[in-house]
Amino acid sequence: MCDFNRPFLHLFSFVLITCLFFCSCDRSIVVPVDLPVYQPHLLIYGHASPQNGARVEVQYNRPLQGLTAVVPPVPPLEVYLLESGIKKYKLTEDSTGYFSLLPEEIQLNIDETYSISVHDLQSNRVYESLPESLPVQPIYSSIELAQAIDTNTQVTLVELVLGKIEKPIGAYTILTSPSDSTGQYLDRPTFSKKLLFMDFSDALIWDSKPEFLIVNITDPTDPEGRELASYINVETTYFSEAWILFQKDNRQFFSFGEDIYQTVQPIYSNIPGNHGVFGLYNEYIQRVKIEY
Repeated sequence: MCDFNRPFLHLFSFVLITCLFFCSCDRSIVVPVDLPVYQPHLLIYGHASPQNGARVEVQYNRPLQGLTAVVPPVPPLEVYLLESGIKKYKLTEDSTGYFSLLPEEIQLNIDETYSISVHDLQSNRVYESLPESLPVQPIYSSIELAQAIDTNTQVTLVELVLGKIEKPIGAYTILTSPSDSTGQYLDRPTFSKKLLFMDFSDALIWDSKPEFLIVNITDPTDPEGRELASYINVETTYFSEAWILFQKDNRQFFSFGEDIYQTVQPIYSNIPGNHGVFGLYNEYIQRVKIEY
């Protein structure tokens, strides 16, 4: 086949590239982008554990930045915790859209499944999450101070070895915080912080591999930052599948600090017919005394 047009194509390509290069400095193309219309819908986020009870937040999604829209008020709601599909506990509304149960008010069984049911009394719609199983409670094979206290840098090292487990754990968090001389918790990590520092498990984590934790030993209640803590609290959390899948999507699509009530695109949800997630977690806290 004769390729008699090739020299002409080379010349045409050169002229086109040259024109684009020199003309691009003073010319621009404006492409209009239509922002999506704000459509309000309820978002439901909830979690429960034997140590901290249950908490559920129900709020309307918020319009994306750049959109002018009115967010409707949260309708009257009833929220229930279901055990194996049966309503067992009614959560107390602390403020509009925020519901909770104290740990002494519920008992979670590792052999049962749990979900939440949110009843919108205004529209008479019911949203129910998929069932979740409670992870086993963490145990430690060993935990000890791995390094002498350095009062100059005000940090120490703690060596922690997780105990054997019968069922796989998909994700965990290990956080530390100091305690005062009575052993009182001074700065307990929030659930949001546990999600933020979630680590996804691999086969090696359970092979008696130690984890070395760097701990700040400053008493957080001392404004001068000179008082040292008397104890270190090591708090290990195991998560159920829903929160693991949610956090994987959360890290993939969001940057640090973005809002779960203002999502650019849908992320994992285990509440059919709506958006949100409900999951369980189990934790164990070990207090280690610091010897100065």
